[in-house]
Amino acid sequence: MENEFSKIKEHSNKFNKVQGLINYVNEATLIQEHRDQPKGEAVGIDGINKGDYQENLEKNIKKLWRAYCLNRALLILWGVYKTYPYLRKERSMSRIVYSTDLMSKYGNQILKLTPLQYKVTQESATERPFSNEYNDEYREGIYLDIVSKEVLFSSLDKFDGHCGWPSFTKPFNKVQIIEKSDNTLSRARIEVRSSDADSHLGHVFDDGPNGNLRYCINGASLEFIPKEDLKSRGFKKYLELFKNKKWFFLFFVEFIIDILYNIGS
Repeated sequence: MENEFSKIKEHSNKFNKVQGLINYVNEATLIQEHRDQPKGEAVGIDGINKGDYQENLEKNIKKLWRAYCLNRALLILWGVYKTYPYLRKERSMSRIVYSTDLMSKYGNQILKLTPLQYKVTQESATERPFSNEYNDEYREGIYLDIVSKEVLFSSLDKFDGHCGWPSFTKPFNKVQIIEKSDNTLSRARIEVRSSDADSHLGHVFDDGPNGNLRYCINGASLEFIPKEDLKSRGFKKYLELFKNKKWFFLFFVEFIIDILYNIGS
């Protein structure tokens, strides 16, 4: 943090040097204009006619004032342009250190985020549609919060929302999700955040299939663990979720076949 402020101070010193140079050039220009004036009968300062000198002096003072105002405006714009990245980074870092508990729990994970993941989860940005790796992902597995690694969604509830972002009819565990009002756009929306790490995930809408909800989630806020890797990643207990589905379906089909067979016989 001190390094960022030292950079801002360095830019400030550059502003002062540039300002001094501009003032020197303006003064030199003013003196040169006076010396270039034609000599008159009534000799005044540096051989310039007294009446012409007074008139030209007033004009040059106005020119100098306009140039000074323009230079100050340009310097301010240049200063804002140069220091804004540092100030923006400082504001972003302040969001991280805002919660001591959050940093103590997930500080390392936050620092490992990619620029896009950080913008989405920590600054509530939205990734471009159809640009994430999970929009067309339909393997069996679970979706984690990229920061806290808490299970948020399951492939069993995923569907193609035709919107460019991963879509789910419901969260895997409602406790891990926080829904809050979002009025940043012209219409009101419901924002979805993770309850533990407070990561921005996306938004929820009421236009899901068969009257269900549509949880429209940024792929940058998620991590997908396919079913084949659940055991090696420490999520072995979630294998039962997919096994139960498979065996229940087979058992149900076999049960229906037995009933039809008995009726036929």
